Amino acid sequence: MVEETSSAEQTKSEGETGRVQDSVRAFRESERAKTLEKMLHVARREARRRASPGLIRLKWINTVCYLTQTYNSLLKDTDYDELREEMTVLQEKVHNLSKSKHQRPQTGSGTS
Repeated sequence: MVEETSSAEQTKSEGETGRVQDSVRAFRESERAKTLEKMLHVARREARRRASPGLIRLKWINTVCYLTQTYNSLLKDTDYDELREEMTVLQEKVHNLSKSKHQRPQTGSGTS
């Protein structure tokens, strides 16, 4: 959890373009993702083993499905968090622009 926070903070300071891709890349390089990938590799190997009984292979297939779903869910959450951050930054910029537009002195409007 600490790793994910620090990587999210790093991508936040890098700029606006490509932030979502950076966060996904940071997630894929995290220990959590690497552990899930290793577990998925083992589960796939065991599910393909023809020597295993059908029920055992079915349990490994269920494990593959669960791990894949978990990995995809974490990626989706990472994307969602980054998009939400980006939306917040954009909303602040729009607010600041509208605020600065309304605070400009209107010197030329009285002469027309």
